[in-house]
Parts: sequence; structure tokens; C-alpha cells
Amino acid sequence: RPSARITSNVCMTMRAKRGCALENNVDEARQPSVQTSGEATMMMRKILGAGAALVLAVSSTLAIAETKTLTIGYVEGWSDSVATTFVASEVIKQKLGYDVKLQSVAAGIMWQAVATDKLDLMLSAWLPGTHGEYYTKYKDQVVNYGPNFKDAKIGLIVPEYVKAKTIEDLKTDASFNKKITGIDAGSGVMLKT
Repeated sequence: RPSARITSNVCMTMRAKRGCALENNVDEARQPSVQTSGEATMMMRKILGAGAALVLAVSSTLAIAETKTLTIGYVEGWSDSVATTFVASEVIKQKLGYDVKLQSVAAGIMWQAVATDKLDLMLSAWLPGTHGEYYTKYKDQVVNYGPNFKDAKIGLIVPEYVKAKTIEDLKTDASFNKKITGIDAGSGVMLKT
């Protein structure tokens, strides 16, 4: 089996030293921002295209694998993880001839599984911020193939009808009751807000 790979940006692509793992890009150097749902839709279109391009970019490495079934991890509920993983799996099946098994797991388990060869790939590494601690812990057990999507953003998203345009606006808008619903505790977006 090839090594697992993980990616970030700062979504990146990586693989385990004996498996395969891929990640996603995020511009985590910027401060979190509020994004409208329309902007999020445009971002998802970019992510879908980037996922397919990433798979093609690493296809020569995957082609040498001894196994014909690749297991790819993703995080259910993370639209970027679901989109890039499902697009990549179809490209891998149709263009490379591999069988693909998709496995929904929590982010921490996904990183551990790639590092220990229980998963071959992941396309959901958000580096350096969101998954930085996981990368530090497992970097000797994975291979980082760099971004599979550039200019992705980490931040807060609100519907277009919400008047808030900044995080400061959210703090003063009574309709939110000073609550923000976020993703996994300890993730970059949660730490930054």
C-alpha cells in the first residue's frame, strides 16, 4: 500500500507513510469573517473542482498501490469534506479503476486512522490552524502533499438576510442571544472566535 497522505492550506493533501490521505485548504492566516450563504455556494463550486484536480495530481502515486480498494475518511456535516471526498472517490473509481470505500468519522479519529493505516486517504486536513494539533501529533506518520484547494476561508457564515457583516455585529445583535453554533470543540474556527 502507498503511504497515507494528508493535505491542507490550507487545505492540504497528505497520506500515511503506508497509506493515502488527502486534505483541504483554508486561509487560516486571516481573521475569521462573516460570509453569506451565496459566497459559501461559490466556494463549494471551487472546492468540487479542486477535489477532482487533486485526485488527478496524485494519481501516479495511487497507481502503484498493491490494493485495488482505497478507504477514504471524511467528516459528515462538513460540506467541504463531503464534497471533495465524494468527487475524488468518483474520479478515483472512474479514472484509476480503484474500488473506493468511504468512511464517515470524527476529525480526530480520521487523523489517527490515516496515521495508523486504518484509512488510506483523507481530503479534509485544514492546516495550519484547525488541524494543526493533529498534524503536529501525527506528522511523522503521514505525508503532506500540500493544498488541494487554495484560498478557502475559515470563519462564520450567516444567511444573506442577516444584517450582521462582522463578528462585532454578531456580538451586538440581540437575535443571536450571544450564541454561536460551531463545529468541533478545539477546532481553529472555534478557537479564533
